[in-house]
Formats: sequence, structure tokens, C-alpha cells
Amino acid sequence: MMNFSTENIIIGDVINECFKCIKYYLFRLEYSLLDYQQRRIRWTCYRTIEPSIWITTNSMILIAIMFTAIRRPKSIAGLPLSFEDFEEMFDIQRLDIAIVHLLVVFLTLEYLWFELFKKISSYNFPLNDLFIKYRNYDDNLLEPRLLRYLTLFYRIIDSISTLLYRLTVLTMLSGYALFIIHVGYLYLDGKLNTFQWLLFLQLWTMYLFRLVYLMGQLFLAMKFLLFIVEFGRIQFMKMLQTTKIVFCCNRNKMNFNNSINRRLFWQSFHRQYSTLYLDTWKFDDTIKMVLAAVEMIAKLSIIECTVFISKQLRMNLNNALIILWLGSAFVYMKIVYTHVSYLPSYNRICSRLIMNWNARTHWQRFCIQQQQKPLLQESSSSPWKKLKRFNAWITLRDVIKSNLFIQTMTNNLFGLNCGQLFFITRYKYLELLLMDRRIRWTCYRTIKPSIWITTNSMILIAIMFTMIQRPKSIAGLPLSLEDFEEMFDIQRLDLAIIHLVVVFLTLEYLWFELFKKISSYNFPSNDLFIKYRNYDDNLLEPRLRRYLTLFYRIIDSISTLLYRLAVLTMLSGYALFIIHVGYLYLDGKLNTFQWLLFLQLWTMLLFRLVYLMGQLFLAMKFLLFIVEFGRIQFMKMLQTTKIVFCCNRNKMNFNNSINRRLFWQSFHRQYLTLYLETWKFDDTIKMVLAAVEMIAKSAIIDCTVFVSKQLRMNLNNALIILWLGSAFVYMKIVYTHVSYLPSYNRICSRLIMNWNARTHWQRFCTQQQQKPLLQESSSSSWKKLKRFNAWITLRDVIKSNLFIQTMTNNLFGLNCGQLFFITRYKYLELLLMDVMLILLFYKKICLY
Repeated sequence: MMNFSTENIIIGDVINECFKCIKYYLFRLEYSLLDYQQRRIRWTCYRTIEPSIWITTNSMILIAIMFTAIRRPKSIAGLPLSFEDFEEMFDIQRLDIAIVHLLVVFLTLEYLWFELFKKISSYNFPLNDLFIKYRNYDDNLLEPRLLRYLTLFYRIIDSISTLLYRLTVLTMLSGYALFIIHVGYLYLDGKLNTFQWLLFLQLWTMYLFRLVYLMGQLFLAMKFLLFIVEFGRIQFMKMLQTTKIVFCCNRNKMNFNNSINRRLFWQSFHRQYSTLYLDTWKFDDTIKMVLAAVEMIAKLSIIECTVFISKQLRMNLNNALIILWLGSAFVYMKIVYTHVSYLPSYNRICSRLIMNWNARTHWQRFCIQQQQKPLLQESSSSPWKKLKRFNAWITLRDVIKSNLFIQTMTNNLFGLNCGQLFFITRYKYLELLLMDRRIRWTCYRTIKPSIWITTNSMILIAIMFTMIQRPKSIAGLPLSLEDFEEMFDIQRLDLAIIHLVVVFLTLEYLWFELFKKISSYNFPSNDLFIKYRNYDDNLLEPRLRRYLTLFYRIIDSISTLLYRLAVLTMLSGYALFIIHVGYLYLDGKLNTFQWLLFLQLWTMLLFRLVYLMGQLFLAMKFLLFIVEFGRIQFMKMLQTTKIVFCCNRNKMNFNNSINRRLFWQSFHRQYLTLYLETWKFDDTIKMVLAAVEMIAKSAIIDCTVFVSKQLRMNLNNALIILWLGSAFVYMKIVYTHVSYLPSYNRICSRLIMNWNARTHWQRFCTQQQQKPLLQESSSSSWKKLKRFNAWITLRDVIKSNLFIQTMTNNLFGLNCGQLFFITRYKYLELLLMDVMLILLFYKKICLY
């Protein structure tokens, strides 16, 4: 077990060590803080710029060599050595992934050094000002417990970073020695001459030095960054604790003298806050570039770490250490974000405390002025009036100053930025953490369905386009649409082909849009699936559960029956036409290549049509069930609302209205939750509904035309008509269920508006009855109770009226893409328009 020293650290010594470490690993310069403060860094002295010259030259040479190694992996730097030799030596696969990552890291760090060097050379580097300020920091300004916490925190991160640094360096030294021995054997065997051996030794040593330097940047320099962030957090936390003690104690006993004491504390707090904000801004002005560089490296490292792991045949010490190195930058950034994100949270808590204190102070001042108003009116003394004006001026100045400062606190970005990318807050940290969730996009199993189904669809779309343009020869084969029509006794089969092209193009575009959302982890429907996959069925009443069970079984039976019927019909047609083309092959009308090509294309078409039937009958039944489940939830809330807001209308009294106000809060939460879930579902499903609506419109028109062209009805064309009409019928069923949601929302808003109007009328009647009693009573406590009740009533009235207006204006339901919002009236309008469209189109085709 690791033991830490109980002796407290000295903050000033840690700051001095931080400066020495950072000036070597980040600035690559040798100068003192006194030289910077007096603006007399000796730039012409070799000792000052020696680290910059050697480290930067080393990095540039290695970057050039790694570029050539990536382009020519068989010969590294003109030597008879390749990546395969390294991979075989260390039992690692795809070492080029780590080399690409190193190349990006070196380029990023060189650019970061150049930007920092420009700032230091122009003496415009605020971080050095902080080093100068805190190098002689008085540890007595911190409480003993906070100093002990900082001591423990520093010793923990120092031990962990030193351990990881030494472990990595020892591994590199062992790898360096092993490969030196390996290349030494190549030299002794005559495969390398003396010049090549010395050149390799020089490059390999430079590479070792640069990697050790990189590990120092990662583990040693960054531990001081983490300590400085934590030190700033402790300072703000100390100020926040003092603010809580002063602004929250004895809230109910606050008097004027206490507010004067707090006004005196306000000046001290203002100075502390401004000083801490200035120090944070100076630190952020420098460190935001470092955070942006490390964030880019971290994002790249976690991606390449995932790819690297997927390419390994087996795990061993060497590839495990590479994985540890690739993942360390990512883990480190999450640790830094965890600590940095506290600063905006503390600032927000502090501003809320002060806003509450400011509001209480204004209320207390108003009460005191009301109490002193009779005394001021009775007094006619000139000194008393001057004192009154002076107090009013002091009060006005304090009010303006405090209000302005509170507004500034609320709008302050108190914390650190990640370059020009984003401001680091707790919510941004969680967002980035969720964005880093790993779907294995490089894994073939993840994208296998997309590759095969999309490729299949694209090939079939191209073939169907050529079929429409050249119906006498399908895909260069001696087969035409007339052969299909004669085989299945169908006329104008090209109408079904045109509809298939439209359907495939629409569904491929829909897939592409959904794929973009999922790949960016911006797919709200998945959040609903995660939430409801462990849903407690006991939350539903037994009768509603029975209804949903019956509903699901009915739609499941119908959709499964239709799906199986369609698939069996396709399989029979597939087999019949295979036999027909087989006879053509035996008669010599098709050669072997044409026969195999037709068999492949016909199988691809069968697979895609079966997949399409699954989309239509199987996938859409679950969409219908989810819509019905949401409707049941809203209906349950609506029934509860009817019971509470409509029962005993004539017997409603004040106590009953209080009970309903308590119910109002519960209703408000349920409504908002259901509205949010409906919005998440709509954000995804509106694209699906728009695509299916376009397919349904095209299907019903093509179905009408197809029916008009048939000479007689049989099983084959009847099934095509059934397939064409199924999308249209299905959309009408979906619209029927979706259109309930806006209707329920409208009914619910009307119930609440009626209840709200009755409540206002009852309140008015109660006030009129109590008015004589209030006029007769002169008790101060009675007047306070009256004002308190009036304030509570006014708050409830504003809240309920605003919520009712929002309910009335809400589009609670689903959208059909960007086309229209689905309501009962829109559903009937579309149904009538579809009937007229069918009649007009049918009449036009028949006349033609």
C-alpha cells in the first residue's frame, strides 16, 4: 500500500517546480521569472534557446522521416528496414497506425510551441504573471483542511504520473536495446554497411529521446496543469463557503444592522471575486491553446486506439503499452474537464445565493420604509429630511452597484476555454463524454447490413432505370418486360417497376438521413428505447394493459400474415421464372454467363423485395404500436384530469381548490414529460412519415393506373394491387391513431381553462365576502396574511395562465416531415384530397 508524507506542501515551491517543468516541456526556453518581469531575456544567448534548437530540430527530422516511412513502408530512411521488421520484432500488427498518430501529435505540439514562443518573445504571456504572483504564496491564507487536501491531491497525482512516466521510459529503453541488438546482427551478417548502421543508431537514438520528451509532456507537465486547476477551484470553493455562511445564515432573523454588515462584507467579496476572475482569465488566455491541442490529440488517440485494438491478433506487453499510451491522453482530458467544470458551477451557485440575498434585502428595505413612513410624514425636521435623502442616495447607489455586479456574475464565463472550440462546463463535459461513446464503426459486423443492403439497392435501381429505358433487353440479357408479363399474365408491368424505383430511392435517402443522425449520436428515439426497455407494466391500469395486449396481437397477426403471403408469392414467382429461364438456357438462347448473371440479379431482386415487405409490414407495426402506447399514456392523463377538474363542479370550495392546486403540480410534470418524449419521437419519425407519405401517394396513383390497364384479374396482378394499396391504407391507419394526440391536448386544455375560469370566479366571490371583515380588522398580522395570500394567488394565476396558453399553442403530436402537422382535420382533408386525386387521375388516364 502506498504511503504519503503527512507534511504539508508549500504552494510556492510547487509553483516554482511547475514553472521549471513547463518552461522545459512546453516553452523549450531557459530563462528566469525575473528576466521576464524586467523584460531582459537574453535571446542572443545560446543557453536560452538551446532546448528550442535541439528539440525542434529533432522533431522536424523525425516528422520528415515518418512521412517517408508512411509513404514507403518497405524502406525506412533509405535503410533495408521496414514496418514488418518492427512488427515481427515486437509482435505487433498495424504499427503504421501508431506512427500516423505520432506524426499528428508531433505536428500539433510543434504548432503549439510556436504559438507559445511568440507570446513569450513579445512579453505578452499572462501565465508568467501568475507564476510571479504565486511563487511566494502565503500558505496561511488557506485553511488547514484545504491545505491538507491539496497536499494529498498533489502527492497522489505526482505518484501516479511519475509511476506511469518511469514505466513508459523503461519500456522504451528495453525496446531501444532489443532493436539495437537486432540491427547489430544485421550489420554482422553484412546486410548493413557501416554508414547505414551509424545512421540507424543516430535516428533510433533521436526517436527514443523525442518519445521520452513526449512522455514528460504527457505525464509530468500535465500533472502541474491539473494541480493549478485544482488550486483555483479550492480558492473559489473557499469564497463560496464564506458566501453561504454570510448570505444564508439566520435568513428569517435578518434585520437592518445585519444587512449593513453584509454590505461591508460585499466590498470584500467584490475584491476577492474580481481578483480570482482576473487570475482565471490570465490562466485561460494561455492554457486554452494547450487544452485545444490536447483535445485534438485525445480525440484522435481514442479513434486510433479502437482501430489498433481491432487489428491485433493477440494481446501482449508491447501492444498493451501502446494502447495505454494512446488512451492516456483521452483519460487525462476527461480528468481535467471534471475539475475545470467545477468553476462555472461554483460561479452559478454563488450568483444564485447573492441574487436571493439581494431580493431579501430589497424586500426588507421595503418593509422598513413602510413601517417608517408615518414617522417620516409626521416629522418636519430639516436634519431628518437630509438624513432621509442621504440614506436614499446611499441605498440607490448600493442597489445599482449590486444589481450590476450580479448581472455581470451571471453572464461571466468564469472558467477555462478549449481554444476557440467551446467553454468547459459540467454540461459540456457530459456532452463530450457522451459523444465519445464508441459504436465500432470500423468493425465489419456493425456496418455489414448497410454495405450489403445499400449496394444491392443501388445495383437494382440502376438496372430498373435501364429496364424502363430499354424494355426489350434487361441488363443486356435476351429478356424483356413482355416475357415477364406473358409469364405472369400481367399488363403494364413497367408501372410497378417505376413505383419500385421511386420506393427504393426514397428509402435510400431516408436511410442516409437516419445514418447521419446515428453516427453523430443525435438520435432521440434511441434515448426512448433505452428508457422504456425496462418499463414497469404496473404503471398501467389492467384494462389498459389488456387493451394494448389485444391491439398488439391483432396488428402482429395481420402484419405477419400479409408478410408471409407476400414472401410466399415472391418465392413462387422466383421459382417459376427460374424454371422458365432454365428452359431458355437448355434451348441455347442463353449462354452460361448470361444464365449466372440473371440468377444473381433475380436473387438480389428477391432479397430486396422480401426486405421491403419486412419494412412495410413488420417494422411499421411497431411504429403503430408506439403511437398507440403514447396515445394510451395521454388518454390516462386525460381521464385523471376529467375526474379532478370536472367532479362536483357545483360543490367546489376553497379547500377543494387547494387540493387541485396540489394536483396541478403533478399534472404539470406528467404533461412536460410526455411532451418531451413525443418531441423526441417526432424528431426521428417525421422523416419516416414523410417518406411513407410520398410512397403512399405514388402507390395509390400507380395502383389506379395499373388496375385500369389490366385485361382480367388473377392472383398475380391482385397481389401487386394489394402491395401497391397497402402503403396507402397503412398511412391512413397511422394517421387515425396519431391524430388523437392533438385532439386529447385540445380537450385537456379546454378542461383546464374551464377549471381556471371557475377558480378565478370562486376566488373573486370569496374576496367579496371577506372584504367587510378585512376592512374592519386592523391587526398587523391579518394584513400580512392578506398580502401573503395575495402574493401566492398572483403567482399561481400567472403560472396557470401561462401554462394554459402554452398548452393551447403546443403542436402536441407528430409531423409529416416538413409538410404538415397531423391532426384529425388534416387527416380528413388528405383523405378527401386522395379520393379526388384518384378520380381525376383515373379519368385522365382512361381518356388518354
